[in-house]
Amino acid sequence: LKQGQADLKAVVDDPDAAKPENVQDAVRAAVNLGVSHELAGDVEAAKKVVAEAKAKFPAHDYIFDAQLERLNDAPA
Repeated sequence: LKQGQADLKAVVDDPDAAKPENVQDAVRAAVNLGVSHELAGDVEAAKKVVAEAKAKFPAHDYIFDAQLERLNDAPA
């Protein structure tokens, strides 16, 4: 799990992630990274990842808004 999360984070943190040819993969990686934290039981880490991705990829904020809404409704 840790290696998978590290690989996803590397895609999201890539300096070229916001370039048009990379943004789809980076957004998908951010969503999957958030889900991986959630499934590992760390909802707060998931929220942090998603909020940061929302700021980094504002054209896709609707994706992250939906994920944050679901995370905020998750049982504690």
